Amino acid sequence: MAQQFGVNTINRSDPTPERPVVGGYVSRSREAPKSFSDPLWVIVPGYSTETPYRCEWGAIHGSTLPAQGAQVAVAIDDNDVPRVVWWEGEGFLTGIPGAKFDGVTDDTAAIQAAITRLPANGGTLQWPGPALTSGTLDFDGRRSVILQGFGGSSAGAAMASRLIYTGTSGPAISARSSYGIKLRDIGVLYTNPSYTSDLIDLSNGGAGDTAYFNASGCYVGGAGVNGAKSLFTLNKCIISKFTDMIWGAAEYAVRGRNNSSEYSNVITFDNCANGSSLLTAGVYRNAGEVWNFRNCTFEPLKNGEGVALSSSGPTQNGTTFDGCWFGDAAKANWITWSGNGLRVVGSYIAGGGETGGTGVTVTGESFGIEIVGNNFVSLENAINIAGENCSGLTLTPNSYAAVKNKLVHPHAMTTSLIDANLFTN
Repeated sequence: MAQQFGVNTINRSDPTPERPVVGGYVSRSREAPKSFSDPLWVIVPGYSTETPYRCEWGAIHGSTLPAQGAQVAVAIDDNDVPRVVWWEGEGFLTGIPGAKFDGVTDDTAAIQAAITRLPANGGTLQWPGPALTSGTLDFDGRRSVILQGFGGSSAGAAMASRLIYTGTSGPAISARSSYGIKLRDIGVLYTNPSYTSDLIDLSNGGAGDTAYFNASGCYVGGAGVNGAKSLFTLNKCIISKFTDMIWGAAEYAVRGRNNSSEYSNVITFDNCANGSSLLTAGVYRNAGEVWNFRNCTFEPLKNGEGVALSSSGPTQNGTTFDGCWFGDAAKANWITWSGNGLRVVGSYIAGGGETGGTGVTVTGESFGIEIVGNNFVSLENAINIAGENCSGLTLTPNSYAAVKNKLVHPHAMTTSLIDANLFTN
């Protein structure tokens, strides 16, 4: 039956299988159901424009039956059986009784009750519309829970599936010491102008490191406000991934470890859009060990400055920027880094002219710096090796256009492979 809908990508190797969701509408050629014992016939555009398919009803039902032509969302369960999980006008969700998803009713208690009822080995919560919450949704210590929305990040703050947090403090989502939590195709927004906390907390809550968190296709930020300390905090979070994300308004989008004695390791960012002129201090702060940025775009902050990665002191080890784009900033200090193992490769790094700041700044007694194959454009300084006794540098080849200083190095550099052209302007 799943293949009839054109959905045949269930991942059987995953211990928590994907449950694909497709959209459609109630057939106009068949009689609409008069009760939940009647059949429900659904058309899924793109898979069938004429033949209706009979759907099973989900386990939980609302009170209003769908009419002919009503929009529906259909989930394909583990046995390849299509089941309707949401329909237009109902705003009700399989597995979350009492949650209205209308963006007006406070759904905190109903959603938290559904989280609490999940089995120890996890489950999927479908998220059909905007859910207003006033308190923290607690996933602390949970395993293998998927929050599945019905619209990707390209819809931004207006996407159909949203968590709208109205609280004044504390996280909207707490997933401390959790394992395998997945957030998909959902907008997470805060609305209170006095809010200054971390919006999503993935730190170690005392019962072990948070691990294998995965967020994809999500818009996360403020709705007309930008006072959050960060959108994600990853202190003692490990082996996690963010894909196709758009960051909104906050001081920082993502904060890593709190200090040098703590950690935030093996974190990957793929195809993420960073900046959006609503962040106020930077995009990423205090990377830990093995943070990888691939095919990401970085745009200026609210003040017009470009700050992709900075640190309050902790060293950052094994950081890679691969195929990224940095641009549109009036003045840039894109990457400020110290530690062991920095790779910046195949990226476009631009400022606002020959007084437009610096592309990459290396501080401290750093080792193992590879800055290769990049295009530096409209900057005062392309590369600034500001730390004392930096060693193991490979700074060739790169290209430069409208750059005042290709390389600034006030201190000695040792064991380095450096293009002689770096010393000419």
